[in-house]
Amino acid sequence: MEPLPGDHGAHGTFDKRASASCPAFWAVKHRSALGTVADGVLAVAFTAALNARARRSDQQIRLLTPLHFRELVKTAARMRDRKER
Repeated sequence: MEPLPGDHGAHGTFDKRASASCPAFWAVKHRSALGTVADGVLAVAFTAALNARARRSDQQIRLLTPLHFRELVKTAARMRDRKER
């Protein structure tokens, strides 16, 4: 048995489609950085949406702190108790 004459290495129709880089592979290798960038973009978009809402309604938007949340839950419970009576 003897090899066929000529270069019969790992070549074929794939050579025409092959490229030196792959965006999907780059994204997998830089997943942490992409996540950080995505978090930043979402934070900026959320802040811009809150500012736009505040400008439209001419009201100050107040964040719901744990104290406000507790008061809200207590008020909801009182209203539910009144309804049940």
